[in-house]
Amino acid sequence: MALRIKGSSGINFGGLALSIGLSGKKYSGYFADNVNWFDTATQTDSNITTEINDLDVSTPVSWQWLGYFNIGSLSSVNFQTSSDDASYVWAGSTAVNGYSTGNAIVDNGGSHGVQTRSGIFTPTSGDVLDGYTPIRIQFGNGAGLGSMTFRYDVGGGYVTDGIAYYFYDFNNELNDKFNSYWGI
Repeated sequence: MALRIKGSSGINFGGLALSIGLSGKKYSGYFADNVNWFDTATQTDSNITTEINDLDVSTPVSWQWLGYFNIGSLSSVNFQTSSDDASYVWAGSTAVNGYSTGNAIVDNGGSHGVQTRSGIFTPTSGDVLDGYTPIRIQFGNGAGLGSMTFRYDVGGGYVTDGIAYYFYDFNNELNDKFNSYWGI
């Protein structure tokens, strides 16, 4: 299993206190393509990670990662998952509200062996503030052996290392800015 863990040491970007990495939460059981299952599921572990690469699991388990992707001034980003079983990716406003299997940027749903699916995120008005966009990644394994890899391409090929791109808002400063902008 290659799940790179970084501490939640604070860094400052544009006056915002953010930590490097995505906030990951592990849950007992398989979400079976029900994206709202995580709201009431039993959490068993958590971490802050800068890389989701060949995460191997052997029991019914599900993971959800939340945070922000540093999109800067890019006009689009290619996201990709390779998973056994289901995985989904959302970015922008749908990563926060109204996310469904139907509006996922990457839809790699269902029970299956390792398969790779990709999608392009092109931000619209309100999806990016201070160069960051919300991101949500869900993965689950129903039975047997399973695995998950998340990659992105910002122009130069797919990579898994998110040190310069994944951030978690531990003080809710960026969360508050987005919520205010969206009128939540």
